[in-house]
Amino acid sequence: MKSYKSLTSEDINSEDFRFAPIIVTGNYERHELNAFQARLWALYHNTHVIRWKRQLNFQSWEGQPGTLLQTEEAQKEVCFWEYFVPKAPAYLTYNLNVSQNLANGTEVVEDSLSFTSKEDEQYLIQMKEHTPIGSTIDLPNPPSAINVELYPYMEWETDSEKEEKRGKRRAWTSGSLVNDGRIIIPISIAHKNKTKWNKDSIRARGGRIRFRASRMLMADYFPIELGFSFTVPKAQGRTIRREIASLSEHPDSLLRCTWEQLYVILSRIRHHEHSRLLLKMNDRSTLRYIAELKKDPYTAYYFKGFPNQSSDEVSYWNEALAARQANFI
Repeated sequence: MKSYKSLTSEDINSEDFRFAPIIVTGNYERHELNAFQARLWALYHNTHVIRWKRQLNFQSWEGQPGTLLQTEEAQKEVCFWEYFVPKAPAYLTYNLNVSQNLANGTEVVEDSLSFTSKEDEQYLIQMKEHTPIGSTIDLPNPPSAINVELYPYMEWETDSEKEEKRGKRRAWTSGSLVNDGRIIIPISIAHKNKTKWNKDSIRARGGRIRFRASRMLMADYFPIELGFSFTVPKAQGRTIRREIASLSEHPDSLLRCTWEQLYVILSRIRHHEHSRLLLKMNDRSTLRYIAELKKDPYTAYYFKGFPNQSSDEVSYWNEALAARQANFI
């Protein structure tokens, strides 16, 4: 890891790394970093952060605070909210329409919000007029749609990459909300049944209003997430222009980076100079555990499910048999 540089204030102020995606191992960090970077993006781009409460299953709340005041305070945590920032990078989290390249992991740019309620639309307009730039606006209800731009041009792209996107725009036949050459489509709230319910962690709080850490089942209304931070599985298969890797040893043993995760993180970029390490207190000693990482032997057992090509066995690989051999099922 000595050849990889740590994130510096100079990097944070550069175009390359200011809003580069931060890869983490846990959803708690993902929520926190997305919310933090969303505020910086809004301030830098002269706009606002807009959010609304996610789908919440209060009956599943393990360790719910004992008082109403504590419960209300806990719900201020960022994991309770779904975020939108105009012109911010984002990605789809569900295969909405694979034939139209609207697959899980497709990168988009958030453009605008749509509302069926005139009252909700007017509320947002009024809040924008009276809320300082860079601040957060809480909506009482989710919008009816998040409008996103497909095949957006990026400043760093080459002429050939932009030409490829122009071809995809010309081939798009499903219409657009604008007529300026961009492809803007709505991601409707009707897709809320496509989002995953996860048991998110709610951190403990000290001070005047105290409560213990807890967990609750939550889900987004829209199959779309901000792209300022994502977990390792969401990084798989992508080529990332610049990345920030959060690699300090995690206090939760279940969230410490594995050999396989480290491989994914470091293989998303074309050159090690395109990565920076986000370390706890900028302390490189928090990387010591990486030297002792080893491949998971069960992964090797899994791929031994391939038959011996030199034998008379059938020359295809049976996933179910391989998973059983590796104790995955």
